[in-house]
Amino acid sequence: MFHEILPSELVQQNADLLVYFGRDNCSSCMLLNARIEEVLKSQEQEVYYVELNSLSQSEENYLSQYNIEYTPYFVELRNGEIINEFDNSAYANGEQTLENIEKFLFVHSKNRGSSDGLIEIDFSLSIEEIENLNVNSYYLEEPKSEKHPSIDIYQHHSGDCYEELVHVSDIDSMYLNKHKDELEITDDGWVTTKTCFE
Repeated sequence: MFHEILPSELVQQNADLLVYFGRDNCSSCMLLNARIEEVLKSQEQEVYYVELNSLSQSEENYLSQYNIEYTPYFVELRNGEIINEFDNSAYANGEQTLENIEKFLFVHSKNRGSSDGLIEIDFSLSIEEIENLNVNSYYLEEPKSEKHPSIDIYQHHSGDCYEELVHVSDIDSMYLNKHKDELEITDDGWVTTKTCFE
């Protein structure tokens, strides 16, 4: 039911994807996992899974753009960017969780069929109400800058270093204002960032 995927592969995807970030030692993840699988039995949808406990350091670097603060974390991505997040507040109520998963998958199926707009999930709506929403008039997605994959991983001093091209729109504004004289920003707004690990 789940297809394992690495974060480096996620950022290169152009399609709309459902992605579930979890940990093999997380009891809430196991519970949500079982409920997603239960809903998937009646739907033909793909859900990609990222196992956070088994990632290399270089793969973990790709996760920074997703700001994962807790697990399980179930999202819908378009062009590697989060467009919808699953509401994790319904764990205690199994029936409500199943219904919310159905809504989340249904919204994804509508979004997947529309490249020029999207529906933002509203868990207070019924599936029938979501079905009647017009994708384009509900929310029109702003065009995103083209994503660039990482450049290189190489040896530097005694540790590994990781370089990545990041657009200035993806950098925290306070950090950017404080360090903009130190950063080499291209004319079209790209910055090379470097992280080294000992």
